[in-house]
Amino acid sequence: MKNLRHVQNVGSAWSNSLPILFLAVFVQVVVNFGWSAASQIHSKRIPIGAIFPRAAHSFHIKSAFRHELERHNLTSQANIFRLERLETEAHPHDDYGVSRAICSLISKGSFLLFGQLDRSSFSTVRDFTSALNMPYVTIGSPSNYNFLSYYIGEPATTAHSRTSDRLQPHVLPQLHQLQSQQRPQSVDNDNFLLYLRPSYDRALIDVILDYKWPKIFYVYDNFEGLYRLEKLYQIKNRPNSTMKIESVRLSNVDDSYMVLRHMDSFEPAGTNKYIVLDLSTEEALVSVLKQIQAVGMNRGGYHYLLGGIAFDEIDVDDFKHGGVNITGFSLINRTETAARMVEAEWLKLNSSNWPGAGNESKLKLEAALAMDAVTVMTRALGNMLTSNPDEFRDIFRRGLLYGNLGTPCRTDERAPWEKGQAIMRNLKEVNLHGITGLISFDEVGHRKDYTLGVYELTLNSDIKEIATWHYSRGLTKVGPPEKSEPDEKFEGEPLNRTRIVTTIISPPFLYKKRVEHVGVPPTSDRLGPNGLQWFEGYCAELTVTLAELVGFDFELKLVEDSKYGAKIDNGTWNGMVGELATKKADLSVAPLTISSIRERVIDFSKPFMNLGISIMIKKPEKQKPGVFSFMDPLAYDIWACIVISYLAVSFVLFLVSRFSPYEWQMDDSKDCPDTAVVMPSYTNDFTVLNSLWFSLAAFMRQGCDISPRSLSGRVVGSAWWFFTLIIISSYTANLAAFLTIERMLTPIQGADDLAKQREIMYGTLDAGSTKDFFRNSKISTYEAMWEFMSNNVDVFVKSTEDGVDRVRSSKGKYAFLLESTMNDYYNQKKPCNTMKVGGDLDSKGYGVATPIGSDLREPIGLAILQLLEKGYLAKLHKKWWYDKGECVPEDTKGGSSSQSALTLSNVAGIFYILIGGLGLSMLTSLLEFIYKSKREILKQKKTFTEASRPKTRMSTGSTPDRENGGLAKGEYPLSQQVHQQPYHHQQQQQHQDDSHHLLHHHHPSAQGEAGFPANQRPAHTAIVLV
Repeated sequence: MKNLRHVQNVGSAWSNSLPILFLAVFVQVVVNFGWSAASQIHSKRIPIGAIFPRAAHSFHIKSAFRHELERHNLTSQANIFRLERLETEAHPHDDYGVSRAICSLISKGSFLLFGQLDRSSFSTVRDFTSALNMPYVTIGSPSNYNFLSYYIGEPATTAHSRTSDRLQPHVLPQLHQLQSQQRPQSVDNDNFLLYLRPSYDRALIDVILDYKWPKIFYVYDNFEGLYRLEKLYQIKNRPNSTMKIESVRLSNVDDSYMVLRHMDSFEPAGTNKYIVLDLSTEEALVSVLKQIQAVGMNRGGYHYLLGGIAFDEIDVDDFKHGGVNITGFSLINRTETAARMVEAEWLKLNSSNWPGAGNESKLKLEAALAMDAVTVMTRALGNMLTSNPDEFRDIFRRGLLYGNLGTPCRTDERAPWEKGQAIMRNLKEVNLHGITGLISFDEVGHRKDYTLGVYELTLNSDIKEIATWHYSRGLTKVGPPEKSEPDEKFEGEPLNRTRIVTTIISPPFLYKKRVEHVGVPPTSDRLGPNGLQWFEGYCAELTVTLAELVGFDFELKLVEDSKYGAKIDNGTWNGMVGELATKKADLSVAPLTISSIRERVIDFSKPFMNLGISIMIKKPEKQKPGVFSFMDPLAYDIWACIVISYLAVSFVLFLVSRFSPYEWQMDDSKDCPDTAVVMPSYTNDFTVLNSLWFSLAAFMRQGCDISPRSLSGRVVGSAWWFFTLIIISSYTANLAAFLTIERMLTPIQGADDLAKQREIMYGTLDAGSTKDFFRNSKISTYEAMWEFMSNNVDVFVKSTEDGVDRVRSSKGKYAFLLESTMNDYYNQKKPCNTMKVGGDLDSKGYGVATPIGSDLREPIGLAILQLLEKGYLAKLHKKWWYDKGECVPEDTKGGSSSQSALTLSNVAGIFYILIGGLGLSMLTSLLEFIYKSKREILKQKKTFTEASRPKTRMSTGSTPDRENGGLAKGEYPLSQQVHQQPYHHQQQQQHQDDSHHLLHHHHPSAQGEAGFPANQRPAHTAIVLV
């Protein structure tokens, strides 16, 4: 029984524990499945650490990196793996900040790093990445820093130790520990550094050797420039080399004027100078180029070779017309399809979301390298996962490697990234075509098989590619498009031979003389010995002067087809350009615009006249001064403020006078009706009307019979006096100009005003460069103007004369867009009713054209500069535009005396105000008279005639007594007036000064009063002498 009971107990125990056992097994399965699923999920996530500089000018690098990374995560390859961005910031010059950034990103599990690199942080980055097997992809230059340390007599390890002394104490042990670990022996083996930016050292030397410069000035500002200079010295020291080198180090690139001036005067005048500018940054290069312009070293005879591989990003347009040559390198070939597509997408980005992109921001080299860096990393990682999908499966575990999510940076034992070598090996094996061309790497992580474009800027031409430099093949020259070689027929021909000068009729540049003095002009287009007896104008005189300066005879010839020159369908040119291109003429002196497409087939001199597209409108009528023009010196809002100030001051003056006890004064001159006791009363001069009168008198700079007594009232008055002083002075200063000048109000002031309105029509010639300018413009204002003109085709005219006539006959409702030279010319022609408004919409120039390779090109160019410096061209322009004009200049019309004299229309308003004031005073007086008479009618029960008769006589002074020399009743002098009152109301009132005395007091008597008979006694009266 016991055994049976024991078996039953055991069975019961097993039956009770079985559910728990099943539950434990289920939990274990779920956990294992969860870990497997999590591993599968995390295996698709690959974190990339990025170190960006804090500077604002580097925002485009961060935007490019992020944009390319997000592009990858949106592609189908994201199903295999996704890139996770881990970011931090550190300046490349701050080796301590860079070391902290690297440790931060490595400890967060970064598979590889991206960032910039320079000499200051090179040692730190190399030591950390080498010790921890962490691949570092950089857009910095390939390192020559070990070489530089030894070159200046300082071993690399010493430099590292000195740098480390500036670090914080808790970082020193780890950096010294990493430095003490094994390093590559070769100075070229950077281990885990991969460079996207290629070196241009060999390209620079190859171009210098190809130019065969006998002597160069090598200008540099950092150790990398010194490294390239050392390589150049190695070439110079070859046995057969004749090259001379003058090295110049700039200690302060922002203040290099004295160094440049010394270089400018180092060689005799007229000697060609060849200068290499190998500077560290684009900002330094731009700063030195600006100083070169200021010193005047942008003239002919100078040839600059710029270091760097982003020549297309530097603005050298200001050097285009100086005669200087500039050569540079560019890594990006912007004509390739891939580069054009990426740049087009870059320009469409929203700059608020992608700083440094959009808003017509050109794709810079650093941004393109950052995009290529992401492409290289994704290609390498994709290759690893394609060959082994489980490559990173066990990497994303929690707590399986040193108890951290990533590789720890601070540990006593070396803890390298276990996948670092495999990732670095796959990075070096990448071979693809990116934005910066073919991308492949050698065994030390440097770019190879890349191509650099060699570009050059010459006189009056845009930047063009002249050669390419390849990593393996070296320098290969490229011929200029459409620019033919100099024709051999010009070589060896004398300058003083007779030259054919082609030109075109275009007043005032060239027009026919009046034939009554010279006879009938010939029918041939050859105009006699030189053609000047039949024609005259600006270009005719300029041709004669050039021939005298250069020393050649000429024959003037009108162009056969009367055209300036345009490219036709078969590829040839018509007009004057075609005659020069086919050598039918030797030069052209005419209003021929300098353009890049024309300069492909002919050469131009320096511009002898600058011009642009301008606006012609009908001259508006001068505005006569208005009746109230005296109010124009001050704006209407100022007048309103003055009125408000006047009322406010009057109110405040009234208020403070009422509250201040010092404005009240005692007045005891009033009688008390019931008693003989004198009762004093108090009065205040500043009533409402008196306050208004005081403020008005002060504003008009006039006196007043009352003044404030209290301190508060005087403060108000003083402030008001100061205010009126400034206002009246300012008004007087402007009044003369507004009364004497007749203003001309134009309805528009420029192109912006035209584009914003629809009342005034505007147009151009139906065919020509002006119409093409608006059609091709990308400026919003000009685009709007072109849209308006294209929707109203009737605004275009066939000729310049038609456009001018339409302006004159449109009553101000049409504006004509034409070149400024013709605008100025027609504005000086009768009936003198057109004018130019606004500035020029573009800038271009007229030049003397010659065939390519002509021996006249340089002599004529120098002659033009000489005439320009002497002021001859300005004098010639004044002669044919203004001295021969038919309109009197505005500043000379009528003389000075007539402008200083005012007419009645200038001051009519003040007369109107005077007349109005007189009328208003008379009306007010009449109303006062009527009002007073009405009050007496009601008080004394009289008729209007009876009440008004005494006042009328008093006003006119027509009483008999006055006429006889006496005084009318009630007109006694104040000191002798007698007040008569009934006896029972008579009272005597004394003043404080006792000036009034009781004279008589009569009592009734039989004989009467004062000798009057009893029957003729007047009523009892009290007589008071006042």
